[in-house]
Amino acid sequence: MLKLDAGARAQIPLRASIQIGFVVVGEGEANGEPVRKYTAFSLKPQETCAIASRDGMELLLVGLPMLSA
Repeated sequence: MLKLDAGARAQIPLRASIQIGFVVVGEGEANGEPVRKYTAFSLKPQETCAIASRDGMELLLVGLPMLSA
């Protein structure tokens, strides 16, 4: 879980595998795109993501396992 206070900005830490973000509470932006409660988004491996929220937001972040072929 990642919580942003009102007016906060942050970077989601890089990960070597795909990440899924799900907004549980509030609304804001992920890489400049609007997100609100129950919005999901994905990040490719090593993809940066800047998040921000004017009124506060809580995200569930799930890092998918790395599978070898």
